[in-house]
Amino acid sequence: MSDRPKEIERSLTIQLLRTREAVMAHFRPLLQSLDVTEQQWRVLRCLYPDIVSDAARLAHDAAILPPSLTRILKLLETNGLVTIQRPQDDRRKVEIRLSPKGVEFIGNALPESRRIYSAVRQAVGEVRMDYLYDLLSETARLCEELSSALPDSAEGEATSEPRAD
Repeated sequence: MSDRPKEIERSLTIQLLRTREAVMAHFRPLLQSLDVTEQQWRVLRCLYPDIVSDAARLAHDAAILPPSLTRILKLLETNGLVTIQRPQDDRRKVEIRLSPKGVEFIGNALPESRRIYSAVRQAVGEVRMDYLYDLLSETARLCEELSSALPDSAEGEATSEPRAD
């Protein structure tokens, strides 16, 4: 694939998206068989087995924008997989958790999910996978810190750096 321009091959965002797609290709058949979307699965997994979360924390943990999470939670609640309660002492808050049906649903799907993760981990290698997790976490942290330090950049500004799209 050396015929591609280096600035595309060295685009972090493009490489992250390609990697995500390559990994998710192994999980999509499982999710399709469960009749859940990738986003729904992430929400359910973040609550398994007995996590109680508020909406902001769950949106962060599942890497979902809050407006999308609201829609997803309504559907998951309608399907009986999660419960959403407002504590009596503070009606502004919500407590989101898996219902017993949700715990069973995820529990039944976990063996296949773990089998897929194991295959990916074996293909990449144990040490490299651990290093990848650490590197991605550190990159996310550093980029979040950088975001707070940099002013918004002007759109269309010329740059000699690799493309950011």
